[in-house]
Amino acid sequence: MERSTLKNSKINRSSFLFYIVYIFLSMLLCGLIINVDWFYFSSLRYDLDTYTYERILDSGGYDPTFLYGKSLMELLTSEAIWSILLTYVNEFFTSNFIVFILIPCLIIFSYSLYISKKSNYFYIMLLMHPICLMFYLNQLRLAFAFAVFYLIIVFFKGKLKLFLLPLLFFIHTSMVFFLFVFFVINYIINLKNSEFKKIIYLLVLGGISAYITGPFVSNILYFLGDRRADSYSTDEWQTSILTSFYCMFFILVICLNFIVVKSKKINFEISTSIVFFFMVAISPMLTGGYPFRFLSAVFPVVIVSFYYLNSVFKYLSIFTLLIIGFYIGLFQLNLVRYFGF
Repeated sequence: MERSTLKNSKINRSSFLFYIVYIFLSMLLCGLIINVDWFYFSSLRYDLDTYTYERILDSGGYDPTFLYGKSLMELLTSEAIWSILLTYVNEFFTSNFIVFILIPCLIIFSYSLYISKKSNYFYIMLLMHPICLMFYLNQLRLAFAFAVFYLIIVFFKGKLKLFLLPLLFFIHTSMVFFLFVFFVINYIINLKNSEFKKIIYLLVLGGISAYITGPFVSNILYFLGDRRADSYSTDEWQTSILTSFYCMFFILVICLNFIVVKSKKINFEISTSIVFFFMVAISPMLTGGYPFRFLSAVFPVVIVSFYYLNSVFKYLSIFTLLIIGFYIGLFQLNLVRYFGF
């Protein structure tokens, strides 16, 4: 009895310490992200979705009464939970505080918790990467949907989790795609095949996903009656060759990890990285859509996947990610101008 009490005491102390460090690092991250105008020198500065959400909220565009009498499909494409939530929170806080501080901080705390639980809480600081910054300071609604997703993954299990996940469709319709891909990934990693074959299957899934979210996405949105169908119908390349190059590099590092460490087993996080890196890597061959935000959405999973790589491959991946982050920050967000260039 005494031994059991001592063991529980150690678990409680360990859990307490975990949450203290997690909260401290998350607050530090929030402070750094919220108090710096990361888009000050960027052409994106006044085109951010956050400004759109602020204007819609101020104009009463999120009045939930417009949802009355809607069909299930109409409720799905209108993202009803997002509208209801913003309207309710707006009764207590200003629209500016909600979209520029409250929701981004909730997103950061959720992503940080997921990373802390799945890897090491010091990996939290990788959320400072520009790929993340441009996501949860711009693509606010999808970023929030994933914040809820990560909380469900951390705190719920079994049938309750399966019941809650479909509710994410009512925050952002693209969660239908993400959950389907996650389901297929989970199916692949549980196959009685070699790790090499599983990687091939994951690459095929990434290629199919690139087509679905690229040339085919506008057709899907037209079918659903989604207002964004025209926005995704374009003849422009989805991403650059440089982006394709570094995504393929990460896939190569992951594959080398399994070649060198033959006993290594592929898991959900590593599989997700392979699928979404390849999805972005081949996107210059396709037109339409916006694949980079799909990689941004699963970026916390990508961070965790590096934790599961072995020694040199882990450090090589993190080092490369940091180099890419500095490049994007300096030259795409034009932060180089902070240094007078």
